[in-house]
Amino acid sequence: SKPNKRLKVIMNPVSGKGKAVKIFNKEIKPILDAASCTYDITRTERANQANELMRTLDLKNYDAIVCVGGDGTMYEVVNGILSREDAMDVKIPLGIIPAGSGNALNICLHGDNCGFDVAHSTLTVIKGVPMEIDICSVTQGDKRFFSFLTQSYGIVADCDLGTENMRWMGEIRFTIGIVQGILAGRRYVNDPIPEDWEILNDDLYLFFCGKSPWVGKGFLIFPCALPSDGLMDLVIMKRDGISKTKFLSLLNYASTGAHLNFNEVEYSKIKAFRLTPKNRQYGYIGIDGERIPYEPFQVEVLPRLLTLLSVDGNYFHSNI
Repeated sequence: SKPNKRLKVIMNPVSGKGKAVKIFNKEIKPILDAASCTYDITRTERANQANELMRTLDLKNYDAIVCVGGDGTMYEVVNGILSREDAMDVKIPLGIIPAGSGNALNICLHGDNCGFDVAHSTLTVIKGVPMEIDICSVTQGDKRFFSFLTQSYGIVADCDLGTENMRWMGEIRFTIGIVQGILAGRRYVNDPIPEDWEILNDDLYLFFCGKSPWVGKGFLIFPCALPSDGLMDLVIMKRDGISKTKFLSLLNYASTGAHLNFNEVEYSKIKAFRLTPKNRQYGYIGIDGERIPYEPFQVEVLPRLLTLLSVDGNYFHSNI
């Protein structure tokens, strides 16, 4: 790796439990200084600030962009970079150091046990191997978003976006949200999609698509996901033939990906999909944990569009 790296650090001071600044000063800064890195820091003060900064930042001044926060911070950075006029030419690698309640991307890079290890992640920023990743292009009306993690509809979107008031609880809030959704017996139904596509018009518990193997600590939902295979991984669970008790029991297997062994879980590799919610009055649709309007949207894969700093050029699970 290049010595004396020049880093642009994007820090969300309210990420997770609001400890990002303390984490940086106590744990990250000493390691960067010891490695003779130079860096300048932007502390975000409002939503979308990192997105706006990335659209105009002179990237030639840096060797890497480093997010100190959670997946939400990285989401803003990615969408800002890919909204630039020179987006197709951007090769600068992105690094992430965990300081948020949602750190799925970092878990994918370092594994379930080290995904929240600040020192480990900082060393990856300094010594990491560049890894190209696919990005998902999400279109909704005249708007476009870019996703590097997941697109969710149904109980996963509810448990993620519907528990924002529980962020202080950390990762456990996602599990609590899933249990609440199952017990409430919520229903999720799709309208038909165009005739030249495969049609799914079922009563669903779950529609969950993604590019990342882990979606949170203890949740290896997409164990076959690869960073740059040009495909998305899709998990579907239909309401017919599965009880609430059985659904809850499947959570016990999600930490190892063993939930795929059950007939009730449908797993596919796809290039694109379009989803139209039937009930347009209210609901949650999540893109990388960020809420978008409860309206039809379409997703397709853009191969090898961004570069991450990784331990060895692959997601953690790909080596086990």
